[in-house]
Amino acid sequence: IGLYINGGKTANIFYNTVYLDAASVGTNFSSAALWSTTTPTIDVRNNIFINKSTPSGTGLTVAFMRSSATLTSYSANSNRNNFYAGTPGANRLIYCDPTNSDQLLTAFKTRVSPKDANSVTDNTAFVNTALSPYDLHLSLCSSNQIESNGAIVSSPIAITDDYDGNARYNNS
Repeated sequence: IGLYINGGKTANIFYNTVYLDAASVGTNFSSAALWSTTTPTIDVRNNIFINKSTPSGTGLTVAFMRSSATLTSYSANSNRNNFYAGTPGANRLIYCDPTNSDQLLTAFKTRVSPKDANSVTDNTAFVNTALSPYDLHLSLCSSNQIESNGAIVSSPIAITDDYDGNARYNNS
């Protein structure tokens, strides 16, 4: 699991990049870029969740997984995310919970509408995902749906710069 959200009142998940590319010889290997219980309320904006892991047995490769089908704690502000889990299939899902599974972003958008109306699914190219340590800056040599797709986050906290001190889109 890339991000594991369990408990509390509110989790503000803004401007994260999660890149998973794991494999296991274990039985029924599953992975999720984002996993959350139905508490707390999660506000998910301007993130990249890429899960290119290889499932085994009845395991799943999922971009966003929840502990139950309850979506009332998925904030109405959630939007402009990249959810990618490889070529869509029964074991490669954009979203799943114990009751539902969405292979395609369109199905997920229908499930959570009007949330994530501007979210995408894109196998975003990064500077380096071949050798550790990875460099998860966007590659300037390829086009993607992520560049300049973010929205300003000013509430509940203003975020204007990234971890490297670079201005976030629309804040420069």
